[in-house]
Amino acid sequence: MSGTPTVGPGAVRGGSGVDINALAADLAAARFTPRIKALQGKSQAVSVKLDAAANLRAKVAQLAAAFGERVRAGALAPQASVTPPGVATASLLPGAVLPAPFTLEVHQLACGQVWVGPPYDAPDARVGAGQLEIAFGAVSGSAFDPDPERAPLRLDLGPDDTLTTLARRVEAARVGLSAQVLQGEGGARLVLKGPDGSANGFVLRGSAAEPDGGPSPQPSPAALSWALADGTAALHQVARDAQLSLDGVTIRHPSNRFTEPGSGLVLALSSTSSGQPATITFAAALPAMREVMADLAAALDEVGRSVRDVAAPLGGPIGADSGARLLKRLLADLPGSTVMPRAAEGAPRTLADLGLASDGNGGFAFESHRFDRRAAEDPQAVAAFFTAGLHGAFATLDRLARTAGLSTDPGSLGGSVRRYEAQQARMELRRETLLAQQEALRQQLTRRLARSEGMVRASNSVLAQLELQIGLARGDRR
Repeated sequence: MSGTPTVGPGAVRGGSGVDINALAADLAAARFTPRIKALQGKSQAVSVKLDAAANLRAKVAQLAAAFGERVRAGALAPQASVTPPGVATASLLPGAVLPAPFTLEVHQLACGQVWVGPPYDAPDARVGAGQLEIAFGAVSGSAFDPDPERAPLRLDLGPDDTLTTLARRVEAARVGLSAQVLQGEGGARLVLKGPDGSANGFVLRGSAAEPDGGPSPQPSPAALSWALADGTAALHQVARDAQLSLDGVTIRHPSNRFTEPGSGLVLALSSTSSGQPATITFAAALPAMREVMADLAAALDEVGRSVRDVAAPLGGPIGADSGARLLKRLLADLPGSTVMPRAAEGAPRTLADLGLASDGNGGFAFESHRFDRRAAEDPQAVAAFFTAGLHGAFATLDRLARTAGLSTDPGSLGGSVRRYEAQQARMELRRETLLAQQEALRQQLTRRLARSEGMVRASNSVLAQLELQIGLARGDRR
């Protein structure tokens, strides 16, 4: 029959020839891709808002943290000087307010007990088997009062222990004693030194090991025994507290480093001055404060311009964001806000009084002449701005950063960040759901197309058999 295809003997028609896996994937993608792309577009828009809000929040937090670090570091603390200088050195704790001058009289320096043991032939001379006990307590004149809350150091000594090994064991016990062996005229001696303060005295009690039926072992740790009642020949230095007068008030302290809690004054005593009082005066670190104010204005200017750009009503990624609007208001109010509510009449109370100026468009500048005038008029009031207390520049900036970054407040930047993060999480969950649904549809279509392909193959097989039989029949007729 003209135009009718023929198939040779043994030929089998294949399936449809379609890649069913690719077809199923294309059909499933055609259904879900538009929805996934639309979701991705929304997610990208939220991501831009999230980045803008998070960056602003981070900049404000970093500004407050950097300012606080400079306050706490002590560079802005008033500078103390002692006259005459050899009596002590003085400083103020970071954040301390500029105090009035003090008078200082040092009657006695603190020191630790120094005990020098009996002479031995050499540092490696054996001290004998037994036990050495060192008890700790307070020294008052020739009296020793054991400290019931401080356990004595008990060392069990063997026959091979020497002065050197004994010193090492005392050091290793970490009970506050330093121990060393010094070789001098008359032999080698064990020297023990305790911490400063009359409460850190000590006495020694040595005992020999029990003899094994023979004579007592020689030498014996009993040679190291010593108490105050034994005299002061072995006592090179008595443990003492420091005694001083500050503005006429007598103070006793166990060390030569003393902190007066009310003013934050820190003293390191170096010599006595009984009858010759020294004077401690203070000067505000005005040059450092001036520099900090200039740096603060520059940092605020950077933050303010960032807010202006990203929160612009037209074109800004978070122009309608409530957190950005709140930060705008906080920054605009910052120069004129009262920083020192307890300042005296006429004293500076705001950052504007110290030279912080706003240009009305989000930017800031430092007007140095205003700072210089206030610093010349009232340096103590200016210095009060740069403390770590409840009031001052640091407290104000810290409150601003906390207010802007509060995540539980939906009207703050922190609340905006939290809201955008939640939106992103929901959209990511929705995207994962759509991808799962797309995969489920692909698998379902693959199964259906596979069944259809099977049916096509079966039909093609029957058709091939028929064509074979028709071909054979035609051949017989010929």
